[in-house]
Amino acid sequence: MMRLTVVIFLVLCASCESPGGTVSGERREMVAAQNGSREGGQAGGPTFGTLNTIQAMRMQSLSPQEDRPFFMLNLVKYREQAVYPDGRETNLTGREADQQYSPMEFLAAVGAEIAYAGAVEAQLAGSEPTWETVAIVRYPSRAKFFQMTTNRQYQAREQHKEAGLEISQVMVTVPVPWVISAEQTAAVNDIPFPATDQDKAFTLLDLAKYKDVAQYPAGNVEPERSGREAMDLFEQALLAILGDVGARPIMKARVEGVLIGDGREWSELRMIHFPSHSAYRELRNKLRSGNARYHRTAAIEDIYTLQLKPMIDRTEESVARRDENGAVSLGSTSPDPSRAPMILGSLDKDNDSKISESEAPADMKQNFAFIDTNGDGGIDLAELRKVLTMMRNR
Repeated sequence: MMRLTVVIFLVLCASCESPGGTVSGERREMVAAQNGSREGGQAGGPTFGTLNTIQAMRMQSLSPQEDRPFFMLNLVKYREQAVYPDGRETNLTGREADQQYSPMEFLAAVGAEIAYAGAVEAQLAGSEPTWETVAIVRYPSRAKFFQMTTNRQYQAREQHKEAGLEISQVMVTVPVPWVISAEQTAAVNDIPFPATDQDKAFTLLDLAKYKDVAQYPAGNVEPERSGREAMDLFEQALLAILGDVGARPIMKARVEGVLIGDGREWSELRMIHFPSHSAYRELRNKLRSGNARYHRTAAIEDIYTLQLKPMIDRTEESVARRDENGAVSLGSTSPDPSRAPMILGSLDKDNDSKISESEAPADMKQNFAFIDTNGDGGIDLAELRKVLTMMRNR
């Protein structure tokens, strides 16, 4: 395990020599000084952030049955001037160097795909750094991710990423259902605030860290609840009115862990499509009229809110895509009873309207006898709904 972690440690900071090139000692010392002084940098690790070796080991420790599709979120800030690990001279900007990284063929070789890529138009909330680009990649498994990163040709290509990025956060996320089903959200008929040449559609991304216990103003009458539970109350109010402005939820994902970052942890990612900025302003006005934002403020410890101009957006179809076992990407432990029919349909391979023990994922197998309350050897829709309700209310 430790050997594999070291491999990833080195892979994430490619440091290949320039083919046939020579590098002056003065230039090499300058690069070493810059890389060594970068906040969060590690010897042998990426200069654009701190590698979380615990998360790397966690990813490597999953069994094949547990290792399901996941979405890697990348937040990127570029260097003004590219700085290559081998100290070569270059006139490239950081963005131009990263464009030479472009690992499309390596992603395709392991069955991965870019689900979303967007330019940050505005950072509406969040401390430094100011992010410039967001990319989300769907991998079929963590094993496939490591298969790609240990490819020598990929490692050689990755020097351009190292040269181009000033700061980045890279985290493993797993899609989960929204707190109410799609059928319960306000229907979108005629879009009341359509896009125009001057007011384009955009994606709103929230990356949040929740408080362990929601903190309401002094003198409030709210019962004690977790930050996540308080955010669920905000989300219920939000989803009920999204359709009124022509917006729709795209993706919600639990953050499994930060692979490269600055030491901070995050809880959840949310993405919403807005047909226009006018629609977003109207939604904010509607939220001000109720107490939804009161719950949001109580829930959040830290947050980035980014307004994105989509360049690639396959998010919804990527989340819905089934893996090689026929299951969708949604995390198998998500306690949303309304998703029971979809979960049953994705796992019931022999179409007998039950999930047998052989069809169940690893975490369900561990609790199979408990969930199968009638003891008939299969988990039916009623039993699945019951256990999801228990998980939601616990």
